[in-house]
Amino acid sequence: MRKITQEAFNAWENGFSFTKSNTCVTKDGSVFLHGNQIIRVVAGLGVFASDGGYGWSPTTAERLKPWVRFQKIKGVPHMDGIPYESGFWVAVELYSFPKLGKGENTIGKPSEALYGC
Repeated sequence: MRKITQEAFNAWENGFSFTKSNTCVTKDGSVFLHGNQIIRVVAGLGVFASDGGYGWSPTTAERLKPWVRFQKIKGVPHMDGIPYESGFWVAVELYSFPKLGKGENTIGKPSEALYGC
């Protein structure tokens, strides 16, 4: 994973804003690449990923790496192994909002609770 991707994910996971080069993370959990939203947090539903309308690219695949596997299989874009149509939103993590309190979660282990969004 590239350093910028790791820094963006760390900021997202901890609820901080972050901007570097072509990548921006907001405190509300949105991630943008070249100004197009690729990660969205929807209250009560979870985290959703998109290619931002670009279609598959190595940069988009890299930035989405902490949340979802975005790849081409025989020339067709896939998210987590399922064929993907550009511009659509795919659920990558389901949980409840508002943000979870320390040790509370709805997705399994306490270590998986997201505190920053």
